[in-house]
Amino acid sequence: VRSIQPEPGKTIVLIIGLGDSETYGPNRRGDAFPSEPIPGLLGADDVLTKHYQSYDNALVYRHHINHDPAGAIGKVIKAFWNPYMRRVEVVESFDHDKAPDLLEQVTSGQPLAKSMGCLVPYDICTVCGNRAENRAEYCPHLRYQMNKILPDGRRVFAFNDKPKFFDISFVT
Repeated sequence: VRSIQPEPGKTIVLIIGLGDSETYGPNRRGDAFPSEPIPGLLGADDVLTKHYQSYDNALVYRHHINHDPAGAIGKVIKAFWNPYMRRVEVVESFDHDKAPDLLEQVTSGQPLAKSMGCLVPYDICTVCGNRAENRAEYCPHLRYQMNKILPDGRRVFAFNDKPKFFDISFVT
């Protein structure tokens, strides 16, 4: 971090990319990113702590409009695993000319809302262990009960293995 130097016309921000599911639970969409192996579901090489560095190649967008890299408003400079907070922290920069409103938000101390985008090989159901490559392959739990708490106390969500981060968007 000490070697990162500001560039003219760009602002550097430190954001929380995401927290692990053991500490923070799944996100609002029902996606969970474990940092520890889960016997029978996720191996030691499948977890967030082995894949967070893929953020280093991610671009900064608005609202996940990420199909064309020319539409990016910035880039990730470096991603770090914070073992004390059990989360990925991301240093990124954005271009003032492409996002003057964000510059105003940062300089006035307003909070910035962020959302990440990643690809995973499977969404793995916490109830039945079904591995779905896409939503069409979802089991009934993930299809109809995402983020619900079952009568036996289990919460329905998807473990995401081997995440490859490509997008960290400003959202409203």
